[in-house]
Amino acid sequence: MKKPRTWKSTLLRATLVHADEGRIRGNMGRNIRDRLVHADAHIDLGRRLDGPEGFFPCRHCTSCHNHKKANSFVSHMTKKEYKIKRFITCRSTNVVYLLTCPCGLQYVGKTNRQLRVRINEHRSSIRRGSNFCHPTHRPCFDGPGRPPRKMTADRPSLLRHCDYPAPRAVLTGHDHEVVCVSVCAELGLVISGAKEGPCLVHTITGDLLRALEGPDNCLCPRLISVSSEGHCIICYERGRFCNFSINGKLLAQMEVNDSTRAILLSSDGQNLVTGGDNGVVEVWQACDFKQLYIYPGCDAGIRAMDLSHDQRTLITGMASGSIVAFNIDFNRWHYEHQNRY
Repeated sequence: MKKPRTWKSTLLRATLVHADEGRIRGNMGRNIRDRLVHADAHIDLGRRLDGPEGFFPCRHCTSCHNHKKANSFVSHMTKKEYKIKRFITCRSTNVVYLLTCPCGLQYVGKTNRQLRVRINEHRSSIRRGSNFCHPTHRPCFDGPGRPPRKMTADRPSLLRHCDYPAPRAVLTGHDHEVVCVSVCAELGLVISGAKEGPCLVHTITGDLLRALEGPDNCLCPRLISVSSEGHCIICYERGRFCNFSINGKLLAQMEVNDSTRAILLSSDGQNLVTGGDNGVVEVWQACDFKQLYIYPGCDAGIRAMDLSHDQRTLITGMASGSIVAFNIDFNRWHYEHQNRY
């Protein structure tokens, strides 16, 4: 049976005794410092310290023909010239780069990867036409009535909001002029109504999903309001209202004795507020159009309405030129609030 090793025998095996100097040295294990710090420093081949100052294309990658040899650049904002104080190539990392648009705008970006990798991503975005260099960048135009400058992957330009930004998408399907539109940002949908109907549901990217067709007497939409859950309230001419689901199903309908000029939904989509030529503000339950409250009539017709951020104040614009503020509390009509208080 092998005899177990004791701490004394281990110490004797792991040490060297120098008789001439009288010192004992042990072979220590690797600590955290040895694991984090390397003995040899990493050398970035794309950023040499002994090279000339400036940017120099490597001439060995696909993005080199997009780069321009330079040792300085001029800011179009400050009109000052700035020197490049290091040797930088397409393979350099941890750099700040500059893209210049033919219209004169400049975009400054930074990357921790190789510069050629980031430039290729810009080229790929231009090729796909998705968000370009930056989410706020769009192709620039030479002027009204002129087509946008040709943006190719061979020449990545700064695609930023210029004087004439290109439309992101064009939504088609109506045969008559569009008189009302509403956006459901939570679902990424656009609901629009034409003068002679019907109402159409598009995605924000321009895909036509379906048409919202109401009863025979609901043909000409005038106002649209959409909740975050996708319930769409449409006001037709002669005070007719319809409530549609986002799938196109008719949930409820009603008719009021007023020429409605403004409608809006509460933030939770449970309550509908209407106002019209009679100068009366009415509150309805959106799901089944049950009337909840009627405010005292005003001396002029209502033309516009909006709610404050806290949903506590209703602002109405009157035909007489005045603005009237009403206190409103949607919780008072909630069934849980009624049962509790």
